[in-house]
Amino acid sequence: MKTNPLFIIKYVLPFLVIVCLATNSFAQKWTLWYGVNYFQESMYDRWVSSWRYANAGVDYSFSVSNWDFTAGVGLNTKGGLGRVNFVQVETNASYRLINTSNHFSMAVFGGPFLGVKIASDINNWAPLPNYNPLSTGIQTGIMFKKKWISLKLGYEKPFITIIHGDKLSPAPDKPYSLFTRIGFSF
Repeated sequence: MKTNPLFIIKYVLPFLVIVCLATNSFAQKWTLWYGVNYFQESMYDRWVSSWRYANAGVDYSFSVSNWDFTAGVGLNTKGGLGRVNFVQVETNASYRLINTSNHFSMAVFGGPFLGVKIASDINNWAPLPNYNPLSTGIQTGIMFKKKWISLKLGYEKPFITIIHGDKLSPAPDKPYSLFTRIGFSF
C-alpha cells in the first residue's frame, strides 16, 4: 500500500510536533477520560443513529499562556448501521476563554484525529458490509475544567465513511458524531 505524502503532511506531522512539544514542556498533565457519543449517518435517504458507550482513553497535555496542546489515544466506538471499534489518536489545541484563580476554566478546542479499526460488530447483515480500516477527520468543541475534573462536549466529523460502498449497496454519506467526555487529571 502506497502512503500519500499529503496525508503525512496534514495528519502525521502535526501530531508528531505536538508530541515533541508536550514531552519537553514543564506544565504537563495526564487525563484519563470516559465518554459517550451519539453517532449518525445516512444511507438510502434515511438517517440511522446510535448511542455508543465504549469510549475511553488517556490524554497528555501542556500549557503555553492561554493555550493547551493535547495528544491522546483512546478506544472509540462508532457506527450507526453497525458498531466499529477504533484505536484513535487525537491532537487538539484549545484556547482558554475563561481562566479564573479558583481553578475553573472554559476553553474551545479543535484538531485532527486518526483511528485504526480493531473490531466490528455486524448484526443481521446479509451480505456483510465492508468496513474501512481507517477513520480520519476533525474534532471541535468546548471544554470545562475545575481543578482535576474536566468535561468535554464536542463534534467529530470524519472525512471518510465507515462502510465501503459497492455497486449493489453504495456507501453511506459521511457520518458525524456528538460526544461527551468526563476526565480526571493528575
